[in-house]
Amino acid sequence: MTTAPTWDDLLTTALLGTDRRTLPIDPAGREAPAALLDAAAVAAVQRR
Repeated sequence: MTTAPTWDDLLTTALLGTDRRTLPIDPAGREAPAALLDAAAVAAVQRR
């Protein structure tokens, strides 16, 4: 089982850009920005 990325990891990747920082998740064949948005959405729902 893989652990979910932390909010800080997602935020840092979003601020620096996916070209400059690797994703804290496996994009599973998707483009990096879309995978990052999906992961952030899941993290936001889990935080509520």
